[in-house]
This record gives sequence, C-alpha cells and structure tokens, in this order.
Amino acid sequence: MFRISSVLRILQFVFSYAVLVYLLGFLFGVIRNVMILPILKSNVLSTVLEVPLVLTGSWYISRRLLMVFRDPKIIDFSSKELLLISILSFAFFMWIEWLVAKSLFNVKWEDYIHRMLKTKAGFIGFAGQVIFTIFPYLQSKWFS
Repeated sequence: MFRISSVLRILQFVFSYAVLVYLLGFLFGVIRNVMILPILKSNVLSTVLEVPLVLTGSWYISRRLLMVFRDPKIIDFSSKELLLISILSFAFFMWIEWLVAKSLFNVKWEDYIHRMLKTKAGFIGFAGQVIFTIFPYLQSKWFS
C-alpha cells in the first residue's frame, strides 16, 4: 500500500511531468506544422523529425523532476511507485491532449484514438508518448 505522502509526491510528479512534456510537444508540434511540414510536405517525415526532439526534452524534464521530487531522507520512489508514475503520466498526458483537441476542434475521443492509431504519423507520435512515460522508471534505475 502507498503512504499518503508518497501518493501526493506521485501525483505532483505526474501532473508536472505530463503538463511540461505536453507543453514541449505542443511547441514542437506548432513548429512542425507551421515551418517543417510546408517544406517537407510529408506528415510522416516531419513527425519522425519531431519525436526525437520531444523525447530528448522529455528525458531532461524527467531527470530534473526526479531530482526535485525524490527525497532520499524520507524514502526514494519504489519500483511500484515509478511504474504507477509511468501509467498515470501516460493517462494524464492522453487526457490533456484529447481535451485540447476537443476544445479547439471538437474531436470525439473515438476519432482522436482512431487518428492516432490508424495513420503512420499518428502511430509514430503515439509510440513517442509511450516511450516518454517510461523515462522516470529508466532514469531511476540507471542513475540511482
């Protein structure tokens, strides 16, 4: 079972991580659509160029947040907590992304998922989202 202080740290980390990575992805998405896509004329190629940049930024964000939210004096994040962080980060990120799509373009949840999984560019972006969620877990194991 998780302690209350641990749950609060997890939720703070998840919220911070998902929001910061979303903002980074949004920024790179705007740059991709406004500057890169018109030149390359390929949504797939422009997404392939964007995803590594977002993942690099996500890696840095995760590393910094782990330094902020870990408190070795109390207790470090356990493996269970890190896996929970990964799952919740993914779910919260997807929710934020869909909420923005719904607010701006009136996109239904089913259409959002369909576009993500049925197009090459959408699937590449989805794969990047899955990868970013495991960074806290990997970093905690590699850098502890």
